[in-house]
Amino acid sequence: MMMRPSRDKYWFLSKNKPIIFILIISSIIFFKLQYDVMQLSEELQKEKNIIKLKNAEIQDFNQYIHLLEKRFISLGGDETQWGCSNSHKYNMGHYNIEDEDDDPSIINDPAKYKLLSLETMMKIQDAKYAPNFEQPSKCIKEEMKAYPMKLMCSKYQYNYKDKMNFIGVHQNYNIEESQTSENNIDNNLLLLKEKSNGISNFKISKKTEPLFTEVLLNDQNVYVAPSFGSSWGDFNNDGFMDLYISNHYWYPTLLLNQNGTSFKDVSKQYIKGYGQGKFIDKHSSAWADFNKDGNLDLLEVTGALYGTSSIPNNLFVNDGKGGFFSEESAKRGIDYPFARGRTITWLDYDNDGRLDAFISSQKRSDQKGKSAMFRSQVDQDGLDVFLDVTKMIDIDNDIKILFARQTDLDNDGQLELLLISFTFPFKIYHTSSDDPYKPFKDVTPFYFPVDENIVRAHKAATVNSSVDWVPPPPETGFFAVVTDIAFGDMDRNGWQDIVLARQYMGKCIVTIYYNYGIYNSTAEKKSQSGERKSSNLKWEYKDVYANDVSQCGSLVVGDFDNDLNLDIYLVTYMPFANSPNVYISNRGGGYFAAKNDAMGAAGTSFGKGESVTVVDYNNDGHLDLLVTNGKGAPPYDIGPVQLFKNVANSNKNWIQIDLQGIDENAHGFGGRIYITSCKKIQFRDVESGVHFSAQNSFRVHFGLGQCPTISEIKVFWPRSKQYQILKNIQPNQILKIVEDVFLIFVDGE
Repeated sequence: MMMRPSRDKYWFLSKNKPIIFILIISSIIFFKLQYDVMQLSEELQKEKNIIKLKNAEIQDFNQYIHLLEKRFISLGGDETQWGCSNSHKYNMGHYNIEDEDDDPSIINDPAKYKLLSLETMMKIQDAKYAPNFEQPSKCIKEEMKAYPMKLMCSKYQYNYKDKMNFIGVHQNYNIEESQTSENNIDNNLLLLKEKSNGISNFKISKKTEPLFTEVLLNDQNVYVAPSFGSSWGDFNNDGFMDLYISNHYWYPTLLLNQNGTSFKDVSKQYIKGYGQGKFIDKHSSAWADFNKDGNLDLLEVTGALYGTSSIPNNLFVNDGKGGFFSEESAKRGIDYPFARGRTITWLDYDNDGRLDAFISSQKRSDQKGKSAMFRSQVDQDGLDVFLDVTKMIDIDNDIKILFARQTDLDNDGQLELLLISFTFPFKIYHTSSDDPYKPFKDVTPFYFPVDENIVRAHKAATVNSSVDWVPPPPETGFFAVVTDIAFGDMDRNGWQDIVLARQYMGKCIVTIYYNYGIYNSTAEKKSQSGERKSSNLKWEYKDVYANDVSQCGSLVVGDFDNDLNLDIYLVTYMPFANSPNVYISNRGGGYFAAKNDAMGAAGTSFGKGESVTVVDYNNDGHLDLLVTNGKGAPPYDIGPVQLFKNVANSNKNWIQIDLQGIDENAHGFGGRIYITSCKKIQFRDVESGVHFSAQNSFRVHFGLGQCPTISEIKVFWPRSKQYQILKNIQPNQILKIVEDVFLIFVDGE
């Protein structure tokens, strides 16, 4: 019997190789097509998301352009071009002084109202910061003298719709303006319906892990308004910081903090007389409990319409009965209507336990309303009132003072009062409470080195300048043009340093003026350069940031990442546009890293950056930022109010401290707090939080890094000159320390 030959087990594959090959290729192609379809679907979805964002961005630009048009047309501008029609000089019948804060000649004589071209404004700006001494421009000099206007418009055809890369008609722009219902926000406040975060904000680097993210003040709207600072204070005593925004020449906004989750506009509910048309040309404000009744009051200064009118300040007194405010500036003697007020600083200069008020003011041509010190006292009826004691205390108030601040530069327990103008140092006064009417001694030359050789050379070189004033170089010992200052022990050596934001020769510069303490010997003191060798303190300055594109604005200092090192945040802007704000990270050891995307808080491209304030609005131990963007003249005088939440890693510890004075002033202003944690010592001043046009929260914040304990908190009370000491304090809490007038040592356990 014959055996059938066995088939090769692979005979089927061999026989059908072409078919199998085709099947394999077909499968590969099929799966590849499926993969490609999935990829294309993902790409399509990405493109849809991009289109959605772009549409939202266009909507934002729609809204903002319409806001600009409304402001521009109200000044007689031609909305079809970035320019001005001749009819504006004779078409001022609709002009409303409550809406504008530009030039008083508009009201006095509309025919004299003239506008500089954009080109001329740029030339003036260049000449101001980079003057040409050899060939001064007569044209610019005459234009500056004749028409020192703020508003710019161009001689050539320049359409801002083209500038925004958008073509449309403003009649269709979707703007939400609140109704006149009492439950709604005042209709003078314009609201964008779309959130600006991620749409109109400057971009954040892909390599950056954000430290900040923008959150809305409420769930629905972005506030857009003119601005002159913001002020934080807990007016209803619930432990959360509330917010007041003056909105310059629009109605103000009082926002109630709802447990750190959102803010409620309670302006009409809490401010008596709101809506009666008296809120004109409002400038900065500051909270404090001036009458020591346990409730925060608010003092707001006004600008007197470029010094041509008289507008009283606003003193909103909190009666504590539901938080209603009545305006009592005249009743309390601090209305000061002729002042071109810029900033209000609360301080107890005579150490009597009552808060006094220093009003910084710009000089008027009629010499009225200069910067003034108001001393707090009780009248015969038992009412807390203020008395103008400026002439008695002998301080130099004959120039524009931007703001005043106090700190202890030489660590002797006595405060120095710094009057801040465009040049630093302007005036430094040593404070003594021995005589309440002679409390100040001018110590400017004894605290800061000035090289008079270079000063004289600078003056000689600028005699023939085409501008009225040329900023001195830092080699003189003076720094200019100062836009803001902050205090902080930046190198943690136990001495208070000074951080300056300044504009010099076309550059925005942030300078740290390091304080190295008192000279140890006469020989060391005389080693200073120049003729004047009288400074008792050793100083060294270092520029930690500079750029020649933006201009410096408002500045704050704080430990934003809770690593024990104080960081810097700077608002910037350009003459005719906004620019990204800057975060300058303090890495320790004198090393600073500037982040041009501000770690997520670069801000909006709308308006112009005006001020920044620091607060921990949600009480999570991380410092947040509020930026206003309605700076200067139309059309950039309206911009979003932006709240940037700190989203830093929460594995670092912190503590925040509120002081309550009994014999001292209500908040312990003028004091200092030292803490020791893991053998590291830090200190912070206790002050009103005021800097140019704005007020930070005056709750004191410390970052502790990874340290889990606080071995000691030491509070220096300025009136008694005594220390109150607490031991073994747990971190990550908001601690309230009440002045103990008997006990100097307290154990935290």
